[in-house]
Amino acid sequence: MTTPAALVEVAPQYAAIAPVAYAQIATAVIVTALLAPILTGWFDKRFCQG
Repeated sequence: MTTPAALVEVAPQYAAIAPVAYAQIATAVIVTALLAPILTGWFDKRFCQG
């Protein structure tokens, strides 16, 4: 989550899009946290029988 802030410190021209980057990163973290266990369980049941 600190990547946009670090980028703005190095390249201030990206300050206008930093809020969008925060939102995109937060969304990716939430989606991954929800889908990874579900997909891992499905994969295990589907392909790791035995």
